[in-house]
Amino acid sequence: MGEFEQAMPIIDRLQRRIPDLVVVVSITSLSGINHARRMPNVDCAFLLPLDRRSTMRRLVRSIQPSVCVIDRYDLWRNMIVELDRACVPIVLVNATVPSSATLPVLHHWVADSYRRLSSVTSVTDHDAERLHRMEPSLSVAVLPDTRVDRVRDRLAATPDHFEYLRTSRPVVVIGSSWPADERLWGEVYTTGLRQRLQLFVVPHQFTPESIAQSCTLFSAVPLSAVVGPCEDPIVVDRMGILVELYRVATAAFVGGGFGAGVHSTTEPAALGIPIASGPGISRSSDARSLEVRGILTTVSTAAELHAWVHNAVLNDQRRAAISLLAAEWLQERSGSADQYAEKVHSSIAIERP
Repeated sequence: MGEFEQAMPIIDRLQRRIPDLVVVVSITSLSGINHARRMPNVDCAFLLPLDRRSTMRRLVRSIQPSVCVIDRYDLWRNMIVELDRACVPIVLVNATVPSSATLPVLHHWVADSYRRLSSVTSVTDHDAERLHRMEPSLSVAVLPDTRVDRVRDRLAATPDHFEYLRTSRPVVVIGSSWPADERLWGEVYTTGLRQRLQLFVVPHQFTPESIAQSCTLFSAVPLSAVVGPCEDPIVVDRMGILVELYRVATAAFVGGGFGAGVHSTTEPAALGIPIASGPGISRSSDARSLEVRGILTTVSTAAELHAWVHNAVLNDQRRAAISLLAAEWLQERSGSADQYAEKVHSSIAIERP
């Protein structure tokens, strides 16, 4: 679903250029397909079948695409081959280096798939360098991640549904939290911060068990039971509203940093609020750059989290400084969706045999 969200601002801008454009989306997750089917600017969304040569040949013949846009690195080998044979331009956007490229046994196979692409644009100079090393014939451009444009589009189009949750206390949203994130907060929150902060906990796993565990840990109430200002911590039991909740936040703690990697830090950055996470940010170029700018702080211990709360969340001057830094960061990374739309539009115009 993350890749689909990155593609949405490109789709939006292409439809402004080509009013009769038909958008067909393939996704490989159930959560993603349900989300895509709710989008008004998507004509058809389906789960991508297994990557068999005969299946992909039928798929390409059935859709007869004018162009194929792939986000990040999901280059399914047989799909790429069949699109190439049908002379369909293939545009790779928001490109990062796939883990398969580092495996010697797959190098030739992966490099050949990339050679068949019409256009490759990466999100960082580092990714462009690595992609070029993987396949020297590749010409790789660099543009900022379209996630920033998507976040700004969503914020501009979404009313503030949760204004009623604001209180006189600063609000910290713990977004996409895992048990390790919540355990750390549980340790800190009970040491005097409960009276000074309001917490919104948004578990990454939306199961009845995880919601119940979070409510127990924080002595919290589920959002579905809240109808007005609430002094107790709140555990969010609805999917798809994290961006809206960041709107009422004074600061954000983004989950995942004690596991495989931190989740998206772009949304709170777009709102100009201080951000913290666990130490696992190496896989996120946005998180790394936000840390360098002083907008995001990584913490590993309860003492470090406690220090961040006092130095950034409860410090008005520091929050104002971070807001200015975030505005600069956001401006530098906005507008790439328009350039991507131009690339895709140009590829559609390529004459096909």
